[in-house]
Amino acid sequence: MKDRSAAEQKSFVRAGAHLLVMKLMGGTTLTEDEIVAEIVRAARSGLPS
Repeated sequence: MKDRSAAEQKSFVRAGAHLLVMKLMGGTTLTEDEIVAEIVRAARSGLPS
């Protein structure tokens, strides 16, 4: 994976945090593994979630 700027890295962390909060609040049916897979997919594609 290529080096990411601090802003890009922060956006991936933010997206992951939002998904995890949604999971805790019952707002998504994604499993923890699916959440991680979505974050990794976004990071690899270079497109923040």
